[in-house]
Amino acid sequence: MTSVQMVCKSWLDICKDPLMWQTIDMHNDGDPNTDLDLEQMCCDVVDRNYGQLLDINIEYFESDELLHYITARQTEYMVDMKCEGCVNAVKNKLQIVNGVKSVEVDLSNQVVRILGSTPVKTMTEALEQTGRKARLIGQGVPMRRKEIAERKTELISI
Repeated sequence: MTSVQMVCKSWLDICKDPLMWQTIDMHNDGDPNTDLDLEQMCCDVVDRNYGQLLDINIEYFESDELLHYITARQTEYMVDMKCEGCVNAVKNKLQIVNGVKSVEVDLSNQVVRILGSTPVKTMTEALEQTGRKARLIGQGVPMRRKEIAERKTELISI
């Protein structure tokens, strides 16, 4: 994965395209002596697809933790909201979308955080159906962000 994106700028651009990572086939022949960290590679590839994952094969190295990582994604949007009525409209619309586990809305910062396995396109369409402008500002695993923030604090204090 890393060496392919280093071939040239065109290959790098292709590797950055989330559509490139809609189908991921990382099946392993079961070789316990592999030097590759398949679980970490899988997490990196899942991060690159920004909710566009359609099919994945992680045969012989799947784990509960990895499956949770793949399915529990937090997606953040900047949404034009002015009042509690806007907040309720956004929450109500998203909570009925298949795959959405929870919705958190921060009116003062106009940020909507969605936890679940719903594709970005579906969430964006649902937000736009409320009549509000929505812009994707981030996606990832909430726990990983927390770990990064904690590590950043540690590095700053050193």
